[in-house]
Amino acid sequence: MLDWMMPGLDGVEICSRLQERPNAQLTYTILLTCKSDKEDAIHALDQGAHDFLSKPVHVGELHSRIAVGRRLVEANDRLLELDHLKDRFLRMAAHDLKNPLGFIISMSELLIDEDFPEVHQNQDKHLGAIHDAASKMLGQVNNLLNVSIIKAKEEES
Repeated sequence: MLDWMMPGLDGVEICSRLQERPNAQLTYTILLTCKSDKEDAIHALDQGAHDFLSKPVHVGELHSRIAVGRRLVEANDRLLELDHLKDRFLRMAAHDLKNPLGFIISMSELLIDEDFPEVHQNQDKHLGAIHDAASKMLGQVNNLLNVSIIKAKEEES
């Protein structure tokens, strides 16, 4: 909670600076003021305040607005946590796909390269290994798609 008029920085300027912080955790701000003009409220909200209350403040209303702010901060924290989990998951999925893909590329290059006749002698075995690696990748991609389909169905319910 910030008062609009404070010595030094005013509440609106603090709200503006809080909003400018890149990748910072949400700081929910309620601006209290003796101003009651709608244009003042619009200015404060445009500058980053999340809520605006004119004085004198009704204690029950203030408690309710603080509860709303708490819910928004908790929801934002949960979104950040889920985003972090998603990033970890995508890094793991990329790593799991990268290994068989690297193998497929290396083996196919060897099969194409005429300087390795011993590879050509076992071509069927190498093609089978390439097929197995590609099948593994396809299985991983299908698993990723299945997770997306399940999530979409859960969101529809």
